[in-house]
Amino acid sequence: IIPGEDTWQNRAINDIEMYRQQLTYTEIISEEEFNQQAWMIQQYGSYQNYVSNMQAQIDEMNNAIIIAEKSINADKPDMKYVQNGPRNRSVRFLNYSVFVTLFAVLLGGWLMASEFQQGTIRLLMIRPKTRTKILAAKFISALIVCLAVYVTGSVLNLIVNGICFGFSDYAFPNYTLAGEVGFFAYYLPKMLACTVPIIFGYALAFMLSVIIKNVAVSIAAPIALNIASMILVGTFAYSNTAKWLAYTPLPYMHLSAYFSQRLSYTPGIGSSLPVNMTYGIILLLALSALCISISSIIFNKTDIAY
Repeated sequence: IIPGEDTWQNRAINDIEMYRQQLTYTEIISEEEFNQQAWMIQQYGSYQNYVSNMQAQIDEMNNAIIIAEKSINADKPDMKYVQNGPRNRSVRFLNYSVFVTLFAVLLGGWLMASEFQQGTIRLLMIRPKTRTKILAAKFISALIVCLAVYVTGSVLNLIVNGICFGFSDYAFPNYTLAGEVGFFAYYLPKMLACTVPIIFGYALAFMLSVIIKNVAVSIAAPIALNIASMILVGTFAYSNTAKWLAYTPLPYMHLSAYFSQRLSYTPGIGSSLPVNMTYGIILLLALSALCISISSIIFNKTDIAY
């Protein structure tokens, strides 16, 4: 380790020194002291919230020290110490799923509404297939296209990053409290999780396409909800009055933000939203299934004049 050089080892040592110093000055005050500070009551709402928030900060600093020490001891950098390496770039590219979600909304909102607006829905009804099969065929085929676009782009990004910045970085592990985890074992679950907002956005637009039969409205409504989710979560992430947001789909419509840590509205340390990734993924998938079911019921009951 060369003093003054911008190496990952020095960055890890700086983390250890910085977080140890911060831990020295970080303490949880008593409930009596807390109640005497009006601004703290306003910020945290209750002493219990304050304690859990402070403990989360202490745990985060301790975890950072452990990761830095493990990296130095193994002489293999965690991805946080190679900011411009392929691993970091690949994880940041998960935000690509946001653009694929918009593409999915465009496709889902256009798919059936255009058939009704152009009158070509009558031609579909001529085919010797049930309405459910016709709807399922259109839904599944377009969904496959959306997911193929996302997966293809992600794989190409991994390859290009490796070519431009070195495949050797992929061989280094990431460190957790439980031990080492290979990069692809770390990356693939996050990549798959980012497909869930794509599926939800597509299913919602598809349902509106079947119900409203208007392309513009079917596309605009999911996009407006997408934008509203960013504004609401960014506004109330640190508010004790909006914890209910964590039980709606809004904080989970941009899952890539939690992994890439690039969007400013993402709840982090100090956030009052009790965000749970597993709950969010299950919720979006359940709502997607509900949208599909409603689409099928409405389409089967729609009166289509020949």
